[in-house]
Amino acid sequence: MHSDAESSSYAGSAASISSTEEFSINDFVTQVEAVFDPLPLDRALVIEAQLSGLTNSAVRDLEELTEQAIELVPRSKETAARGKELVRLISADLDWIDHHLTALSEKVRMAHPIEYSAAKEKVRPGAL
Repeated sequence: MHSDAESSSYAGSAASISSTEEFSINDFVTQVEAVFDPLPLDRALVIEAQLSGLTNSAVRDLEELTEQAIELVPRSKETAARGKELVRLISADLDWIDHHLTALSEKVRMAHPIEYSAAKEKVRPGAL
């Protein structure tokens, strides 16, 4: 049989400590502190905190802009509807004006053919 001292496994290594040696957690912490450098970890935590703050700020800005855009949608729809109605009214007015100018031009041509022909020669072709 093998004794605990002869065992080479990791699990058996704890049993190989002699009873005269005592395991001290304070010694272990002291050894870890001697080897461990907390400065890179501290720097990483600072960078992470900064990035987290920037990310949170950007998210808040995006949420605010989204709310503003959502509020603008109904007003934009109303403005577009009003614009569409104005276009319809202006188009109707332009059609009315065109019809009446054509009728007036025809009346003037019939009532004053000589003056109408003279005036037509002075105006560029296609205007009347």
